[in-house]
Amino acid sequence: MIVDDLLEKLNELMFKNIDFDEILDLRDSSIFDREWNRVYKVVEEEKKIKGYSEENKQLSDEYRKNAYFRVYNLCENDSLAAYISDDFGMICDSELVGYTDSWLEALIKTYAASKIPCGDI
Repeated sequence: MIVDDLLEKLNELMFKNIDFDEILDLRDSSIFDREWNRVYKVVEEEKKIKGYSEENKQLSDEYRKNAYFRVYNLCENDSLAAYISDDFGMICDSELVGYTDSWLEALIKTYAASKIPCGDI
């Protein structure tokens, strides 16, 4: 799964010399938040339509948990770890239901470049 590759991209350099408050503010900005929630809602609908199984939920939860602990261990910022964990859950779920769109692809590419998605991606 793509999330396996993205987990490997979470590294110390991503979190070195960054302003956590600025990153969190950019994640809360209307442009990022609006798109994130739009994609999240579509993925949730696709899960209902396509029959999202308990196994799928467990797999997604495992990726979310792994992302959270990896990020927290790298930067000790629980808010950022939670945001990134949510991203990984959504990416995993989108892959499980076969959903993609340009904003979601931009989110994935940002992680693939070992960067933290925020603001206008």
